[in-house]
Amino acid sequence: MPYNIIDLIESDETLSTCQMYQNVIPASKERIERLLLSLEKQRDDALAVILTMLPDAHHWTASEQFNYFAATMFPTLDIVHQLGFADHIWLRYQDTRAKLLTIEHRLETEFFSPELMDMLRTANALNKWNMTLDTAQYKRMYQRISAIEFSILRIGEYPIPSIIDIVNSIRLAKGNVFAEWKQSDTAKLFEDHGYKNKKQAGGYFF
Repeated sequence: MPYNIIDLIESDETLSTCQMYQNVIPASKERIERLLLSLEKQRDDALAVILTMLPDAHHWTASEQFNYFAATMFPTLDIVHQLGFADHIWLRYQDTRAKLLTIEHRLETEFFSPELMDMLRTANALNKWNMTLDTAQYKRMYQRISAIEFSILRIGEYPIPSIIDIVNSIRLAKGNVFAEWKQSDTAKLFEDHGYKNKKQAGGYFF
């Protein structure tokens, strides 16, 4: 038997339902954006905490996720805050990571060697500096190189004199300290091939 639409509308059940939702209005675009931003912040905060705990997790170092974060000298979201950002942290980290990969590729290829950079990245990501030959010197070297990278991120220029100063510190380190660099192909770029800075030479400099 077909419904009587008037009776259905005026029924107690229908009127009761309408009264329950009479104060509910569609969310505005601004409210939705605030909600999404709040959820995004909760995710970013949770990820930041988890990343500090993962180095002690079983099999973490064998995962693709570890390789993702340990691929640069900045394996946590802190770098984004240090750059002055306060929102969209995870998205900004991914963008920053891409820039760091480019920066570190040049630094390790032309100056610090992939071997030494890999050691510094791993020790820092795991916070296990005792895996290096000299804890203090390797940690200090990480700090110096990461400071160079941070400067490049902000300014966009490579401070060559400061970079060469670091290379000289590595080259002149005693014994097997920084052997990763000393035994690398990169180190050969800095070997003395007998060039003398003479006035007669075309490349003479003061």
